[in-house]
Amino acid sequence: MTGLDLNKDRLLEVACIITDGQLKPVDEGVSYVIQTDPAVLASMDEWYTSTHTQTGLMAACTDPARSHSHADVRTAILAYVLDRIPDAKTACLTGSTVHADKSFLQNEMPELVDHLHYRIVDVSTIKELVRRWYGADAVPPKRAGVAHRHVFRAPG
Repeated sequence: MTGLDLNKDRLLEVACIITDGQLKPVDEGVSYVIQTDPAVLASMDEWYTSTHTQTGLMAACTDPARSHSHADVRTAILAYVLDRIPDAKTACLTGSTVHADKSFLQNEMPELVDHLHYRIVDVSTIKELVRRWYGADAVPPKRAGVAHRHVFRAPG
């Protein structure tokens, strides 16, 4: 995302890994970088600019060889989900601090959100509960060198 303001910020990348009932990935999943106007990227605050530059996402968003139109991503991600989970309202959106992701998906890809179950699984909630119940040492520290990209954050 270019930020957290639903009125002005946009998705830059969408990734999806579908899991079975035991949370094991059914395949490698998909990840799509969305072509983004350089002016939109220039409007990001320092944290987003720095982070997305370090991960290579900024460069990918303006590279036609590594990015796709918003319409193509919207179609492809929905097709991927429908192919693997054809029954509506059965799949839960899962991720770390996924409430923001769901809000952006609702704005930009509402048909995907409409296909998903209303329940979500927020991994950050689980980590927070473990920390509170068992202490800070119970939650493994963040892994060094893991990029802040959706494909790296997806569960599995």
